[in-house]
Amino acid sequence: LLDRTPEQGMLPYCEEGGIAFIARGPLATGKLSGKYTKDVRCDSEDIRNRWLDDENRKTFEREMETVERLKSVAAQLGITLPQLAIRFVLNHKTVSIAIPGAKNHSQLEGNVAAANLPPLTPAEIAAVDRALAS
Repeated sequence: LLDRTPEQGMLPYCEEGGIAFIARGPLATGKLSGKYTKDVRCDSEDIRNRWLDDENRKTFEREMETVERLKSVAAQLGITLPQLAIRFVLNHKTVSIAIPGAKNHSQLEGNVAAANLPPLTPAEIAAVDRALAS
């Protein structure tokens, strides 16, 4: 959801060629987990610390504003933000598999539940699009 560039070239290419697409990282390295805010602090050894360096900080802050809007959409649908992100990715007919990360059993169960949700409706996709465009 935070990087939709595959929709512009890769996914149409795969669709035309009948090629299955595997979506790696649909939770954007945890940004779409819902647990981070603009004020997050990471250990210096944590790979996520690069979000906070000078050149990436403004992008990260904008992404966290988007995440807040997406949380509202997820809540309206009665699902979690990670489930919305995974379901959104799986909604594209070319995407065969989404590979989200999980650090515990609860996260794993939530991720699996997302795969079992019905496809997003056009109205639900429009709500996501509005949240991303704001």
